[in-house]
Amino acid sequence: MSYRIAIVDSGSTKGDWVLWGPDVEEVQLSTMGFNPYLVDFEMYREDLWQHPVIKNQYNNIQQLFFFAAGIGNPAKKEQSERMLQGMFPKAALVVDSDLLAAAWACAGNKPAILGILGTGSNACVYDGHRITQLTTSLGWILGDEGSGSHLGKQLLRHFTYGNLPPDLHEMFVEKYRLDLPSVLQLLYHTERPNTRIAQYTEFLYQHRSQPFVHDLIIASFKEFVENHLEKFSQFGSLPIHFIGSIAFHFKEELREALGYFDVQPYRIIQKPIQLLKQFIIANKYDNV
Repeated sequence: MSYRIAIVDSGSTKGDWVLWGPDVEEVQLSTMGFNPYLVDFEMYREDLWQHPVIKNQYNNIQQLFFFAAGIGNPAKKEQSERMLQGMFPKAALVVDSDLLAAAWACAGNKPAILGILGTGSNACVYDGHRITQLTTSLGWILGDEGSGSHLGKQLLRHFTYGNLPPDLHEMFVEKYRLDLPSVLQLLYHTERPNTRIAQYTEFLYQHRSQPFVHDLIIASFKEFVENHLEKFSQFGSLPIHFIGSIAFHFKEELREALGYFDVQPYRIIQKPIQLLKQFIIANKYDNV
């Protein structure tokens, strides 16, 4: 039994894989996330080899479609390609941004605007064949508006400044046992702090009916629209699709925030991997 292609859609926190062959049952699995700005390549290799199906099938893969956050930069893309070619020596590679994966999954061959709201955030214009426009991505420290890391960062900021309503403050302390030194430890002395910070969106989700939390979420999404989507001249004329866990779990708040700009999303999908696989098999798979 061997698989012909591997399809990977990876955010900064988790990566979704599908191994597929025309005559075998597909395998789906999750790995650690990949972002060349944030992940040590050797650590990523070690994580992949811990998955038996990848370790057993690496030499059979003939095509690898690998989409991940942070690969839009040409230098980072080249570094990622070298790593992946070394791991899958017989595979023809397609290595690109997670935005292209979102476009293929949501829009197929039709023009659209794509937004990613997961641990990080990003947006682009897709003409039905390729990505034609990107907005500036500043990462979790200066940007990533509307993302899990941005929402978590806003929550921690209000907590440390003492701005949370008393009942929310008490519940937050009871749940996480945080104080200022532990927040600073998280920010400056932990690996991949953006993914750790994004985990606090669970608290926001649990209390999203509270006015303070609701307003925080709406403000973050409006920042995403103002700093990314509104930069596109096609905003308001092309359909807008969203990918990612934050977009999916906070879909009602996202729709409300978009309503301030007189637009609404077409598709909101948590994980595009199956739609991505279907598009690739139908349009990109080289069955030779």
